[in-house]
Amino acid sequence: MTDDKPPVDAADDLVAKMLDLLVYAPLGAATQLKEQWPHLAQQGREAAASGLPMYRTVGEFAVKNVMQKAEQHAGGITDLLASLGLVPKSQPAQTASEDEGPDDEAPEAPADTSPVAPSGPELSAPTADELPVGGYDTMPAVEVVKMLQSLDATERATVRAYEETNRGRRTILGKLDQLAQRDNA
Repeated sequence: MTDDKPPVDAADDLVAKMLDLLVYAPLGAATQLKEQWPHLAQQGREAAASGLPMYRTVGEFAVKNVMQKAEQHAGGITDLLASLGLVPKSQPAQTASEDEGPDDEAPEAPADTSPVAPSGPELSAPTADELPVGGYDTMPAVEVVKMLQSLDATERATVRAYEETNRGRRTILGKLDQLAQRDNA
């Protein structure tokens, strides 16, 4: 016999491969990771710093567009439900984003606390061009609520009349009620 090597048993070969996979390779990776950790951390910081602002901008843009589309579709659904007689036309349905916000904990004031009560013949509602805020129709309720505090009572009354005649968002109307009560106190 010319072969001096003993035959390798298949079971021994399998055990050796399993040891490599489960013991020696992880040990080798751990020692390399310990040495490379500072370099890998620096690469991660650089990658995050260069790409993060762009990802955030893209994300904010996407969320804003989704919110606008949702509000547009909510109005269409409300009209459809009203035409079927499932919801009254005077109280439009609300989307989830319109019902959220810091002012939702406050109880809603009765409808008669409106700061402007029409006298004499019925007054017509203002148009979007007459509002004190440009782009009002594209603003989500959360943004409108934030800017209401910067308006005076007359401007808020204009916003209320427009909101009541158009979308009737409870979050905005509730905040207007809060501000009117604060002004009257």
